[in-house]
Amino acid sequence: MPTDETPSWGTITDWGTATADNTTVMAEVTSDASNNSLASQLAGGTVTYLLRSIEADQSRMVVRFAIRWDNPDKPDSAQASRSELGIALSNILAIDKVSLTGYRPFCSRGSYSGGNIERSDCLDSQLVVPDPASLGFAFPNHALIEGYAIMPGPAGKPATVDFNLGNAIFTDATVTYR
Repeated sequence: MPTDETPSWGTITDWGTATADNTTVMAEVTSDASNNSLASQLAGGTVTYLLRSIEADQSRMVVRFAIRWDNPDKPDSAQASRSELGIALSNILAIDKVSLTGYRPFCSRGSYSGGNIERSDCLDSQLVVPDPASLGFAFPNHALIEGYAIMPGPAGKPATVDFNLGNAIFTDATVTYR
């Protein structure tokens, strides 16, 4: 029979503390919430895209980013969808300008080079957070939403890539290799 010092599930292990570095900002772009006049009327304000890091090895490249929607005319509890903000996470692309090679996030279904249904399945299953296919996700006003994309490792180990995220393009972003 367990005592107060020994929980019934066994010994307690100290797993440490998660300490994600969410202070790094490699680059930042702020734009109007949408180019679509209807969406602008719905959400308004601005969207800020932060590029945090690009790390790669031979098999994968992980891009960390964050997105924030700010509208001082709306209450702090307001929320807006990606479509209301004009944010497309299905257009994420890293480009090696030296080899003229583009890298898109891995997808778990379909294929970028397949027919319409295969391409749609691939875009909906990209390894991107926030999930591009999630229609229920909304950006809270003034909240910073952390995200990432997982892509194939770049061939030839380029020192920099251009990175397209939503309505922002980050040029000559440094790639760190592990």
